[in-house]
Amino acid sequence: MQIWLLAIRVGAPVAKALPLAIGAFAFAWCAGFLVVLAPAGAGVREVIMVAILAPVVGSGPATAIALVSRAVTTVADLVVAGVATAYLRRDHSRRSAGPEGTVPPGLPVRLAEGNRGPEVPAVPSETLSARSRRTTPPAGVR
Repeated sequence: MQIWLLAIRVGAPVAKALPLAIGAFAFAWCAGFLVVLAPAGAGVREVIMVAILAPVVGSGPATAIALVSRAVTTVADLVVAGVATAYLRRDHSRRSAGPEGTVPPGLPVRLAEGNRGPEVPAVPSETLSARSRRTTPPAGVR
């Protein structure tokens, strides 16, 4: 979408710019994805995008469109990563913040939906680690 809007701003015909912008971005992104030596297709994506857009808008504006597109995509990736990190931190702190998120050793654990089933006694982690250290002989060995 940003490529189409930028191409229109630099003088590309509206009807011709939409399929060109979609095709340029899709092809350039796929090529950048396939070149594993370039992180996020850096450089590869821009060169291909300029090569596709230059016949319609000129090489200078095509280069500007490719660079702005890279910047917009990078900023969008960072924003999404920041929102996801904030959500996960909030969710993690909510789970471990109080009596609803933690159960002291020895107390029964209830199902999240209430008392729909039998209570399961909590097993201290020391007991679990002691059980896991026990070895049983292989089958057939006494």
